[in-house]
Amino acid sequence: MRDKGIWKILAILAVLVMVGISAAMPSAGDMSESDRNSSSATIYVPDEYSTIQEAVNAASLRDTIIVREGTYIENIKVDKRLTIRSENGSASTIVRAGDPDDHVFKVTANYVNISGFTVEGASSKAGISLKADYCNISSNNCSNNRYGIALRYSNNNKLTGNVMFENGIDIWGDSLSDYKHEIDESNTVNGKPVYYWKDVEGGRIPDSAGQIILVNCTNIAIENQILNNVGVGIKVAFSSDITIINNNCSNNRDDGIYLYKSNNSRISNNNCSNNRDDGIYLDYLNNNSISNNSCSYSRYGIYLWNSNNNSIANSNCSNNSDDGIYLFYSSNNSISNNSCSYNGYGIYLKRSNNNSIVNSNCSNNSDDGIHLFWDSNNNSIANSNCSNNKGDGIHLLWDSNNNSIANSNCSNNKGNGIYLRDSTDNHIYLNNFINNSDNVDSYESTNNTWNSKEEITYNYIGSTYTNYLGNYWDDYKENYPDAEEIDEC
Repeated sequence: MRDKGIWKILAILAVLVMVGISAAMPSAGDMSESDRNSSSATIYVPDEYSTIQEAVNAASLRDTIIVREGTYIENIKVDKRLTIRSENGSASTIVRAGDPDDHVFKVTANYVNISGFTVEGASSKAGISLKADYCNISSNNCSNNRYGIALRYSNNNKLTGNVMFENGIDIWGDSLSDYKHEIDESNTVNGKPVYYWKDVEGGRIPDSAGQIILVNCTNIAIENQILNNVGVGIKVAFSSDITIINNNCSNNRDDGIYLYKSNNSRISNNNCSNNRDDGIYLDYLNNNSISNNSCSYSRYGIYLWNSNNNSIANSNCSNNSDDGIYLFYSSNNSISNNSCSYNGYGIYLKRSNNNSIVNSNCSNNSDDGIHLFWDSNNNSIANSNCSNNKGDGIHLLWDSNNNSIANSNCSNNKGNGIYLRDSTDNHIYLNNFINNSDNVDSYESTNNTWNSKEEITYNYIGSTYTNYLGNYWDDYKENYPDAEEIDEC
């Protein structure tokens, strides 16, 4: 009986000790950062896993993966918090894309560190792509990809000491926070520093930049830079009163100059030619002046998306594969004295209203000289040359209504001088329609007026008259035998 009592006492003491130990141990949520880090492991590639992706898959949060020298052919998805670094630096540790149409490193987890690699071979994607926050990307060579480093809908990432040739840093997002990172001048493009300025008011970008990115800046001058063979030569976001003049932004993988949600800026006397996408791209912009630029031999010369009250003048937007000037959802813009020849379309408006196109040369294009498409209303086209195009001189399509077309020359087009389809209430007068396959073709388009809006005073055979005037057709004697030709008005 005495032995049973002793065992009961010992059992109670054991329970009390276990409870005390359990109470003293912190829960996972109460662990300190040092406690957490103390459990992280170090994994070596290829010692423990033959590929970096296998090591990533096997790793736990906060583990470190060290990659020994060699060339690794793979596309790596990083979806957990890890540190991935080479053992001996980028010169001897190469990660080449197995699929050139995918990123080499695609990071979708926060707090990832990647350092010390040569990352190459993503011909249509990025060497390192981040859709994550608070990552640290350092000491990598990200050349020979379409984009060196791409930051997509992410913030507060830190880039230091990365080398890029013939690409650069690409930032994309909808909000200001998507553009806010820590990027210093130790990052280089084509051997020159990246100038990433954030929250700066007043100043001038230093000479010899490799790439320029402005975020939330005001009153900054970008002048006399050579920004060729980059992803985007100049990128400006959420900024105002920026002056961009006398720069060469050519032969870039995307755009020469790209502005996003930035207003009241001046873009003048820049060469933005031979870019893979656009010479100048304006995205959600208002009240900017674009003048005297050369925007040729790209996909689009000048591209406006949701941009209003801008002026585009005296620019050469020729020899582009798609359009010389393209407007989408863009209204109240002035387009004057531009050369838009030898493109797909000279000037193309889509769902764009109240724009003015004046004194533009839209000739010798492989499609139409000027094309208004899909709810492009209340635009004015005047004093423009829309001749020698393989399509139509001027083309209005699908509810492009209440436009004014006057004093323009639509001659020698392989299509029509002017073509209207499902477009009504347009005013078309004092134009020349000469030697086209058909001078005019109108399909399901009603209430269009083919004479001046008001009476015009003119001289005819020595006398002065006042009347409404129409257009000149070289086949008028055949089609309109009662019409008369007016030489002076």
